[in-house]
Amino acid sequence: MQLVDLEPKLGEEEIRELLEACVQYDPELLDRAVEEYRSDPELSILGLDVEDEIVGLLGIRSRQDNTVLIRHLYVKPEVRGNGLGRAQLLELISLRNPDHIIAEVEEESVDFFRNVGFTIVSFKEEDGQEKFRCTYSVHEQVEDEG
Repeated sequence: MQLVDLEPKLGEEEIRELLEACVQYDPELLDRAVEEYRSDPELSILGLDVEDEIVGLLGIRSRQDNTVLIRHLYVKPEVRGNGLGRAQLLELISLRNPDHIIAEVEEESVDFFRNVGFTIVSFKEEDGQEKFRCTYSVHEQVEDEG
């Protein structure tokens, strides 16, 4: 199991389908996301390769302050519940060694992030919709476990 760079494979149907699920099956948002991953050097799109099959997707933005922002995190429905979302985050930590990982998500995703050790804070977007900022401090967690 390893994270692999998906940017060269963004034209492949299998990879587009994974990313499409992340953007609520909106073709316009899919095209925009593909273009952003191809053109923005701060963005990376990675896939979780398990036995030569991409079963998960992780889209991130790396900041200069050694923080990683999660833009997209997805695991195929048929393999959920096997720790693969958590595995993607652990692989990310191993590859990038960030100080912090941050995701801004809607309510249906909060339990996943809480269950893998993120701190959750509610906030309202400009349109009044409630979102949740999920923050994981990598080095604090390592010190707590050590």
